[in-house]
Amino acid sequence: MKKDDLIQENISLRSRLDLALGWMKREVKTAKNTIQKKQVQSVTRKHFSNLFEQEGIDIIVRRIHSGFGDSIKNAPEYTLERLIDAEIYWQTLQKYPTVDGLPVILAYQKILDSWIEENLVEDFRIRHREERSDPGNNNGIFSSNWIASNHSQWLEKDIQNITLKKYTLSIWRLYQILSLVREGKNIDWLLSDLISFWRNNIPEVFDILVSDEFFLPFSELMDREIFTKKRHENKVTFADAKKVREVLIESNNLLRLIFSSNL
Repeated sequence: MKKDDLIQENISLRSRLDLALGWMKREVKTAKNTIQKKQVQSVTRKHFSNLFEQEGIDIIVRRIHSGFGDSIKNAPEYTLERLIDAEIYWQTLQKYPTVDGLPVILAYQKILDSWIEENLVEDFRIRHREERSDPGNNNGIFSSNWIASNHSQWLEKDIQNITLKKYTLSIWRLYQILSLVREGKNIDWLLSDLISFWRNNIPEVFDILVSDEFFLPFSELMDREIFTKKRHENKVTFADAKKVREVLIESNNLLRLIFSSNL
């Protein structure tokens, strides 16, 4: 190939290279602008989404305070957060009613479990331990001999575990105890002592728990096995979640009732 031909070919290649580089620069610039635009749009959507989410939470908080009034101040720690969680889950469940309603139930259960522990169990457990540590208490209801001789009684055993092993009193066990009281059934010694403790130390709370106002709607929840069988089997339906919400914070508002009982 002649020298002139090589020079001409190099000029042609350079020209095509410059054209390709120009095209690539334009493509990169366009792609960069597109990415930046999408990032701006994403940030904007996220910003408005956060605003809407925050506004939604503010509405929920105002509704909770309106429904509970001053009683919310007497609720266990984290109650407000759990009520908010329950409401957010409930809103999601309304959009997708076939989704499992378990998160709604769990939020309410945590509130009830905390309230039962703080108001019905903790002080009784402390008194029980004080009596067991008293050397002069040899023949009392909390004597080790009495506990050993009654270990086969299911409810008595549960109360022993509550006091000796720091177990919790479940919602179902509370319902069973209240049922026995309302029915006037014979009650064993340790259970009788627990009930006497409630009557003497938290009479207003106890009166509320055994009243028709609390017990009848509470029984509806227990009959549906929402906090027991359905919860364990992850079979909480939309109707179950709706019923729990109705009883606990809407028409009956049992949570406000028990929070207000020891104001």
